[in-house]
Amino acid sequence: MKKIYLLLFIVFSVCTVTAQTTHRYRFGGGLHELSAKGPVLGAHCAGSYKHESLPAGISKNVYRFEKGCGLAYDDNSKNILSSGSYTIEMYFKLDTISGYKKLIDFDSLSTDAGFYNQSGKLVLYSTFTSADSFLGDNTYNYVVVTRDGTTKRMYVYVNNKVAGTLFDSTGRYAYGTDKVLVFFEDDNGTGGEQTGGSVAMINISDQVMDSNTIKSNYASLANRMSIDNAPGASVAEVYPNPVGDQLHISTTVAADITITDVTGRTTAAFSPSQGKHTVPLQSYQPGIYFVKLSDKAAGANVIYKIVKQ
Repeated sequence: MKKIYLLLFIVFSVCTVTAQTTHRYRFGGGLHELSAKGPVLGAHCAGSYKHESLPAGISKNVYRFEKGCGLAYDDNSKNILSSGSYTIEMYFKLDTISGYKKLIDFDSLSTDAGFYNQSGKLVLYSTFTSADSFLGDNTYNYVVVTRDGTTKRMYVYVNNKVAGTLFDSTGRYAYGTDKVLVFFEDDNGTGGEQTGGSVAMINISDQVMDSNTIKSNYASLANRMSIDNAPGASVAEVYPNPVGDQLHISTTVAADITITDVTGRTTAAFSPSQGKHTVPLQSYQPGIYFVKLSDKAAGANVIYKIVKQ
């Protein structure tokens, strides 16, 4: 009987494990989520895209937001953060770190409470301020904030270091009834609290990540952001990756597109005009494929490696 009870316990334990949902944004030329399953980010003021060489060891497109502007993540349709548990990863830089600069607003710009830079220190206003300064002017950093909806415990990380921890008993740093997170925009435009900057990555997860996972994520930043890491990648976005039955290609110029398998055999070739295109992959076997985009006007070739599931 003990063996039966043990088996039932194991089965129950496995069945109660919930899958992690992560929405990933890479800003290759648009504000969509990589898997196309998450919401498109809303832009508060029009931003722009620029190809940069990043300290993480990768060259890719980033999204440039100007002073007083930002991005909004609306969770009303997905509700992945409704439990109050989350991990938010950002790889970004600010033009200036002087004074307060809001990084994440949890309540639709209705209060001062939120996640800030304060002259290089990280602040969950008005409860926690890191002891050390971490950020610098015009310098990219990997910044992570986590919250456990059950224990209310929060951690703040910069690169691979813990910047601090706190107990959020009142839910100040879980989103409000609007279910909207706003990035890089402050509710208060006075006193120098606004600044411009650039962001190369935002990941929003409904699970708490431990310090070992975050250290590993920091060490592999280049791979995790490599959706558009080739020179000339501003020509297009290719997503999602891994891909199921439909591959989306969004081009800013007319381009020749070729898809090949690992043997070099061409499986598709076409020359669409600029815009968004959908490539059916139902007949493709699972495995690795290469998508080559050739911009004749610019003389640029970009190759994306995709995984067909």
